[in-house]
Amino acid sequence: MLPSADITLAQTSARYLAGLPPEKRAAEQGELNKFIRWCGSDRPVAGLSVHNVASYAETASAWGGDVTQRLEPVRSFLLFLKQQKISSVNLATHLKWRKGTVRASPPPRKKRELSETEASALSLEGRTQIETDLAALRAERPQLAEEIRHAAADKDFRENSPLDAAKERQAHVEGRIRNLETLLHLHTMAEATGDKKVTAKANLGSRLVLHDLTRDQEMRCTLVSPAEASPREGKVSSTSPLGKALLDKGPGEVVEVTAPAGKFHYLIEAVEG
Repeated sequence: MLPSADITLAQTSARYLAGLPPEKRAAEQGELNKFIRWCGSDRPVAGLSVHNVASYAETASAWGGDVTQRLEPVRSFLLFLKQQKISSVNLATHLKWRKGTVRASPPPRKKRELSETEASALSLEGRTQIETDLAALRAERPQLAEEIRHAAADKDFRENSPLDAAKERQAHVEGRIRNLETLLHLHTMAEATGDKKVTAKANLGSRLVLHDLTRDQEMRCTLVSPAEASPREGKVSSTSPLGKALLDKGPGEVVEVTAPAGKFHYLIEAVEG
């Protein structure tokens, strides 16, 4: 048996499927193969992260159809990794979806242009984080191009979800790259002209517009006391991980939040009140 650090997802999935009864293997193989191709067949199991699993669940849910039927084989495979001690983390707990629902793909979000005020307020820490994220996204380009090539070469045209998913990820990555490049460009221009405008800082009662750099989504929230917190209404407790990260931060700054599903980065686009 190969050392766990060297075992790829393709090798491990083949081992998992070989241990299933023929009928169950036939039912699960197609959906599991989509997950393996989406993550990268040659990726070591040790390189499979919580974020990878959570992102796949979110992407697969947007394909439509029976989400439970689509993701249940993946969940069983992730449980197998934990039970066989191939993975030290139970990644199955991060594969979350609304059972029994069918979701349509959301309309593409119109990107909000960054203002010079937001760019000039970017802190050194924020700029460093954005440069790090930008480098990681650029490095992801070759892998995405290879995934699209592999998916396009698949002769099974009955289901083109892997190809669609690879293209969707590529578009998502390119959009984030453009967004971050624009922010850095504006920040550089602001520094060159000596623009040091004073901006509001977030505190209790502040209403914020955030850009989720991990999911490429805009969100709005209000910082409140723990007693007033209501996630459904967008009221974020100042003692929560997100609330703590936002306190005393201003437009243009990037904050990092650690959650059960992984690390997330938010760009503060605006602070009101």
